[in-house]
Amino acid sequence: MAQLQLRRPTPSVAPTPDQTAPVAAEKPQVDQPDPPAVRPPAGITVAPRPFDGSAIVVNRLESVDPDAIGLIGEDQGGFPQGLWQGTEWPLVRALMQRMPAATGSLAIRDIAKRLLMSRASVPAGKPLDASFVALRVDRLLAMGDIGNALAFLKIAPDARRDENLLR
Repeated sequence: MAQLQLRRPTPSVAPTPDQTAPVAAEKPQVDQPDPPAVRPPAGITVAPRPFDGSAIVVNRLESVDPDAIGLIGEDQGGFPQGLWQGTEWPLVRALMQRMPAATGSLAIRDIAKRLLMSRASVPAGKPLDASFVALRVDRLLAMGDIGNALAFLKIAPDARRDENLLR
């Protein structure tokens, strides 16, 4: 058996005024036993429910269009996810192209930028080869908002990087 021996004495430390006061004994913590498990009364057997399959509901998820991306969500001042609900793609495309690039009203400019940057479902009837991201980036560039246009390009999935976006 090995022993540890100190060759020099341990220095003594004078107690501070706070340490000289009597210390109340701490109560030792006693582990509380876990509450007993709920068990059926003696003599009663609980049978499992029969599996009939009617409680299982299977729904098919719709695919998420990569054009639904945006820089801001509703919680960040953006418009709601269902912004374009009930609006057809040809109307949205035509109105976006007519959106003024410059306006004297800061409020209208702010609303237009929030509209373009909001995460939202795409308008109904958008053709697969059409890019809602490219349309919004084009309008941001026309407004001179290069920073947000570049931010859109950074988050755009590769599937949406078509000829319009790359220019």
